[in-house]
Amino acid sequence: GGAGEGTGAATAVETPPPHPGQLSFWRQLLEVATEEYDAKCEEALNQRAAKNSARGTLRSREDSLRYQKRLAQQRLKDKHTAEDDAEALREQVRRLEGEKAAAGGSFVARKWGKEFRGSAWTWPYWIVQLVLELLVCGVPPASIPGVLFATAKATSATGVEISVPGVDYCRKSRSILRVLTETLAAYRLGKAGSWEQLFVDGTSRRQVPLQTLLIGILNENDEVMPLMLSAAHILTGESAEECCLAVHAMIERGAERLVGWARQHAELYPSDTHDIPGDESLSLGKLGDGGAVTTDNCATANKLRTLLCKAVEEAAVKEMGMDEGDVLVLEVACWHHLRNVWFGGANKALTAHCRAALKDELDAIDGRLRVQPSMESVLRACDKEFSLCANYPKGHGELFGPWMAATHPGVLLFHVERTSGGRQDMVNEGSGAFYMNHTYWVEFIDWRLRMPNAENVLQENLFIVMTSLEIVAQSRVCAILHLTIVIPARWLAGNSHTLGELGWSVRCMGRVVDILEPSLEHLIENPDDFLDETFMMGIFDELIDELPPLKEYIDHIFDSKLMATVGGSSTEHHLARLRDELFSPESDTHQASDELTLEMGTVASEALLGELRDIKKATSWHLSSLDGELSWGMASDDVHEAGLGKYAVNDPAERSFGLTTRQIQVAGRIEIGHAGAVGQAIMHGDLKRTSSSAGVFYSLPERLATSLLAFSIAEAPKTRVRQRADLAAQRAARQRKEEIARERGEAAATEAIIDALYYHEMFHSAARWKTATAVDREVNALSSKSAKLEALKEQIRMRSLGHGRRAMRLRGPRTGKSARRRSLRLILRSASVARARRWHPPSRPWRRWHARGCRPWASRRARWRRWTRSSRRGRATCSRTRAACGPNARLPVSVTGTPSCSQRRGPTRPPWSASGWTFAARTSSRRADRSCAGARARCSRCRTAQICRSRPFPTAGLRASMPRGPPCSSVGTPTGSGGSGRRSLCGLSSLLSGTRRAHTPRERGGSISTRHPRHTSRGAVCCKKMSNAHV
Repeated sequence: GGAGEGTGAATAVETPPPHPGQLSFWRQLLEVATEEYDAKCEEALNQRAAKNSARGTLRSREDSLRYQKRLAQQRLKDKHTAEDDAEALREQVRRLEGEKAAAGGSFVARKWGKEFRGSAWTWPYWIVQLVLELLVCGVPPASIPGVLFATAKATSATGVEISVPGVDYCRKSRSILRVLTETLAAYRLGKAGSWEQLFVDGTSRRQVPLQTLLIGILNENDEVMPLMLSAAHILTGESAEECCLAVHAMIERGAERLVGWARQHAELYPSDTHDIPGDESLSLGKLGDGGAVTTDNCATANKLRTLLCKAVEEAAVKEMGMDEGDVLVLEVACWHHLRNVWFGGANKALTAHCRAALKDELDAIDGRLRVQPSMESVLRACDKEFSLCANYPKGHGELFGPWMAATHPGVLLFHVERTSGGRQDMVNEGSGAFYMNHTYWVEFIDWRLRMPNAENVLQENLFIVMTSLEIVAQSRVCAILHLTIVIPARWLAGNSHTLGELGWSVRCMGRVVDILEPSLEHLIENPDDFLDETFMMGIFDELIDELPPLKEYIDHIFDSKLMATVGGSSTEHHLARLRDELFSPESDTHQASDELTLEMGTVASEALLGELRDIKKATSWHLSSLDGELSWGMASDDVHEAGLGKYAVNDPAERSFGLTTRQIQVAGRIEIGHAGAVGQAIMHGDLKRTSSSAGVFYSLPERLATSLLAFSIAEAPKTRVRQRADLAAQRAARQRKEEIARERGEAAATEAIIDALYYHEMFHSAARWKTATAVDREVNALSSKSAKLEALKEQIRMRSLGHGRRAMRLRGPRTGKSARRRSLRLILRSASVARARRWHPPSRPWRRWHARGCRPWASRRARWRRWTRSSRRGRATCSRTRAACGPNARLPVSVTGTPSCSQRRGPTRPPWSASGWTFAARTSSRRADRSCAGARARCSRCRTAQICRSRPFPTAGLRASMPRGPPCSSVGTPTGSGGSGRRSLCGLSSLLSGTRRAHTPRERGGSISTRHPRHTSRGAVCCKKMSNAHV
């Protein structure tokens, strides 16, 4: 009972086989089993003989001839068996047609059970067709067996044995549905003389990149009808080139479906003719005669659209025989996405403006409440709290409805906008509800928060936000933009394909931005007009007067569309009421927001104008003022004529993904291809039947429909195998790309190592300027300013790249070249003086390596051996400062076996701890290679917390994975020390002026924070020890 038809080796019988309850059935089954056993024995003997032959065993000529004769007989037997199976299948189809004609198509005369077709027991075609119809109607596969059994019981005679498909068969039948719908789509596209528009879109479901392909043809009413050729094609990669190859693969697969269907029909009805088109009928060249290619507007989609247009031009010339000058294909961007990009930028600008204006207030609010001056976050919180659907568990929509009916009956309460998912037009569309309802919402939240133990983070957040006049003004600006710009532009984008008779084409959408651009300029120059109802509502009066359907729509939503009040006692024109309250407010709060609204209106206008003119974004291609290649001003008559009746949006592709997503949400672990098949059947209506109409499948001739169903059943297992192979190929490609990226990263790290070794060798050569005098001498010897600057950079690179001195690394110039040269010279002279007094370069490159597995230092055990050898010689080296601690210094060992310079005892004190300071730092393990710059410090004598702003340690290139050890201290155990085993920073080096101070780290609470070395300043601050001259 699988989804595909099995083919066996049993000989077909002319008469129907006996019922399993009869004895003859078991005798026949035993004979078949005996024949199969003999065949297997013979095959085993043949295999053994072949092995003996391969090993060099001599075979007589007679044995060889006998073996070849046996193989020929087996091939002939297989051929006869296949012919008998095909003939039995044709006989079964003829018998079923006769039974159906005799019974008049009623269920009563049909037998509910499997039948012997070909050489196996399979389900009848009419039962498979019924399963497919139930899947399209939304019946879960687990419920289909029960539905079929109940139907059979209600329509069959009493005592008739009933057998229905199982749950597993119903689930696998989605593969049959996928083959059937894709083949029907290819059939209709192949019969079309030309293609009008191509829609491509990509998405990701279950972390699997998918792509859909729809092609529009003209229907009987000369309207573009999109047909989905593939609902969820699994991509190998997500680049534009790979997406273009996927489009070609989907078209080729559709051609293969047509060839397979024609072959199956010829096997069932050899003498019957059909109108199934050939594989050459599916060609991108059909778009060459004024077709259009539509995608989204991201960078990958724009490149994909260009590649597809080139592919269409090549196919039109090579496959359709058109001249290059006669080929015309249009590029169409999705105007819904373009509009959302405009207002996305405007919303970001408004949010940034409010955040800057409310900075002090936001800093004073408890971070636990997560208050943000963003309308998107505000609307999502309102949906959670006040939605009457009550989908959020911590919301109070179920309480808010009865409270409104009891306290404010008969008032107009706007519906809360749905915010689930990634809706791009949510802010402008939902701001009107916030603007009109916020007074009721504040009253309800105040009532709830006054109750005992009524702490609620969501309600506290909303109470703070909704009582802010800036947020109210922001919602007012967004609502005005929605009524005046979004609604007309959205209607024009979604209905462009229906306005062809009025002379409106896809290129006419450029007139929208051409009209909007001067209007925004006027608002920037005259901010007060933002609250002028006549000006704002009349921005698109030119188009409203030109297009009667647009005028009818605008009049409908403001003058005819109604919304019920609380309690349902009456209705009101809610959008007209919103318009009046936006431009002529009656509420005192709304009147108080006039000044802020004008200010934010200017901000929004500037942001919108910037989005329109941004040459990096697709909207600029449609502006006539910028001579955009897709603008109305640059459109020729031929382009305008070809764009009549075309879609200006990518909605058909978006709808296909919506249907696929719905199936995934409902069915759980359904295969992605199966989910797309159900959505494709729903969108096309291939298996939909009503009292007045029927789907395309039922309009086919009976024999053509039967052969299509037989082909779909046979192809279903192959489709499932192919889908798993595509998914495996995608995973393999993704892993390979990750490996390539890793190899490239290691190669880049190798280049960095080479540079470090090069500059390390230069540092130990005569090329290094060792003293400040040498710096002045060498710089003055150069005559060119650029040569001086480059020489100074080389000297800096010797120290930064060769020895990991991150504090000296080169950064981008922030001033002129002259100031830059003087700055580098000063840094180099000072560093040379400081190193000559104290620091000695290591014997190997000192650098933070980024390559995996590359360590600049030896292991901790090797460092321990080095310290023990140096301590035996009477001189110990600090593991962090790399400085000699003196012959009599005794260094304690931490739990990791690494010495540090803390808790020193003995007559000799370290030279860098003469001032008696104790450094208390909060550092992190990732920043352990930096010095104590910018961290908290405490004077060891006065115990006053100060800020250390000393220069970073010259060898700042230590790795973050430094050995663990107790913190450094110059006077006993540091205050707040947590003992050994914690991470700490190295002691502070001598300052550039040569003064030595001791700043040793002190642990505080196990967490550490330090400022970046580039933000440090010279000197240290203390209440008693240091003078202002050192600050």
